[in-house]
Formats: sequence, structure tokens, C-alpha cells
Amino acid sequence: MNRSPKRLSRRHIGSLIGLALFVSGAVFGQTMRDPTEPPVSFTAPSAASRPPKDEFKLEHLVTINGVRYMVWNARRYAVGDRINGARIERITESSISLKNAGSVRTIQLFPSIEKRPVGGSTPASASTRTSMDSKDGTKK
Repeated sequence: MNRSPKRLSRRHIGSLIGLALFVSGAVFGQTMRDPTEPPVSFTAPSAASRPPKDEFKLEHLVTINGVRYMVWNARRYAVGDRINGARIERITESSISLKNAGSVRTIQLFPSIEKRPVGGSTPASASTRTSMDSKDGTKK
């Protein structure tokens, strides 16, 4: 048996590299995320974060031929219709009013957004505007 020490060490090195790659693949494969799973932010909310079933949440408001409707659970409702025993009193561009047992409750489509006029900014009149020559940037 005539083995040179150089050849034997190459075999050992090759075996060790192969073993290291095999073991590292198994170790890193356990911690990798499945790419087919949706991101954590898109998973279904937990039961604690969901609103109670009796709580009404406004989803959509639409206007068809000048008449405003609200859409809830894939159904269209108009003023006068009833939802869970409450009567729709009013539909605006951003809210609805529900009357139930004598009390009126207003529900906003976007409760965290407040609509208000822009203060102090009026568009400049045509007489105060200046036009610029497009070639050299000087006033006409």
C-alpha cells in the first residue's frame, strides 16, 4: 500500500469540506423562513385584536346617479334601510348616521382623518401672476 501523504490529506480535506457543507445546510435550513408563507403583517388578526361582532364598521360609501349608498357585507344600503336593527338616517361623503332606540350615532369612514379647510392659502389671481419666458427664464 503505497499512499502518499499529500493525496491522503486532500481526501481528508475534501471529506471535511463536504461534511461541513452538509451540516451547515441542515443547520441554516432550520432557521430559514418558508418563502411561500405570507409576511407576518398579512396574517389574520388574533381574536383579541378583532372588533366584537356587534360593533359596526363602515367599509365603503358610494354615489350612484346622485344617490348615496353605503356598502357593508357586500350589500348596498340607502337612507331608510335597517342594519342590525338600526335605521340609516343620513349618508354623507365620509360618514353615516344610524338611529337605534331613539339615539343617533354617527360613524366615520375614516375616523382618524379630520376634514378641514386649508387656512390662509388662497390661489393667486390671474392679474398677480407673472409668466416666464420658457427659453431664458426672464419675465415677459
